[in-house]
Amino acid sequence: APQLAELDANGNTLNVYTYTQLGANSGTPVFDKAGDIWVGSFTNGALLQIDPANGTVRNAYSFPPNIIGLTVDSLGRLVAGILHGPASELELWIGTPSGATLIIGWIDGTR
Repeated sequence: APQLAELDANGNTLNVYTYTQLGANSGTPVFDKAGDIWVGSFTNGALLQIDPANGTVRNAYSFPPNIIGLTVDSLGRLVAGILHGPASELELWIGTPSGATLIIGWIDGTR
């Protein structure tokens, strides 16, 4: 299962957190404006909001089948790339999962 390691300034491991919800393939964690950690899964579409102070999962969301990437824009909002459909069409969402807005939909090379 994917793990997130907390290191001190010298690179020593302070804590290691395991997130079984993510399956075998998780993406690179990103930090939002509030400092929360977000990580998504290419395996099952899980998206976790993680408390940076103690590694606990604040919120868990599901966007199957895959989250292919996460980033944070200049305003501190989460942007997620999510694959859908048989042609691996891409949607880009911005905001929090509970209040997200579709900004680009169904990029499949023909639309």
